[in-house]
Amino acid sequence: MIFVKQYGEKRTGTNLVRAMLEYYFDNVQVLMHVPGDKHALPVDYNLLKECLVTADNPVGVIKEFSEKNAGDTTNFSDTGQLDFLEQLAPLLGEAIIADRLCFCIHVKNPFAWIVSISKWEGWRASDIANSKRFIPYVRDAVCRYNDKYRSWLNLKEAFPERTTIIRYEALLESPVDIIKQIVSLTGAGLNDKPEKYFDGIVLPCHWDNQPTAMHHAGFDKSFYDEKRYLNLLSASAIRTISEHIDGELMKSYGYNIEEWIVEKIAL
Repeated sequence: MIFVKQYGEKRTGTNLVRAMLEYYFDNVQVLMHVPGDKHALPVDYNLLKECLVTADNPVGVIKEFSEKNAGDTTNFSDTGQLDFLEQLAPLLGEAIIADRLCFCIHVKNPFAWIVSISKWEGWRASDIANSKRFIPYVRDAVCRYNDKYRSWLNLKEAFPERTTIIRYEALLESPVDIIKQIVSLTGAGLNDKPEKYFDGIVLPCHWDNQPTAMHHAGFDKSFYDEKRYLNLLSASAIRTISEHIDGELMKSYGYNIEEWIVEKIAL
């Protein structure tokens, strides 16, 4: 069994990568909420390993760590979630002890991410473009983004051979290269299925025990290729992102922030 634990902010392609992994690998378990939520700070994996080594039963340990930094959908009074965890825990525990748990960190450039997450959280396009009350939201979101991606970078530095960064832009440009990246990470081979392009929208999944679902609506890749998201942001919003984003941190994720700012927009 291949175990891949995801981390990343919302709207960074985690659901698409889950769908791709489940398609191309026959024996994979993508972990979104076990142990801990994929959008939250990571648990202490060294401590988790220590606890598993001395535990008589891994279920209780993995359940406890899954409740740390848990997402809103984690609820072990749900018998479906608990049954899934009880079946998963022995194999996952073995993988963690043997240092076979791999990590994927998903990231989207912060200008595109602000547009995406704000629309997801209910902001109207007119507010994104013009509203003064949107600026404090941007500032708080960018600070949260910085904190989370620092913690996930620390995870990569702690487990460099088992962690890969998946940039949203690279995912859209060449999904097959991302799969090759994960093959290199896990050492696992692909199945015999033909190459597939996921041109629909992969829907968010409630929890790890539920199947991936696709929406028939098409996805407009050109919105990102042409950086049209910048046209939705006011100059004040772009300035706020530029002032509060950790540029050095972003370089560790492969971004040079200045390159994402269109010259025609006055800062």
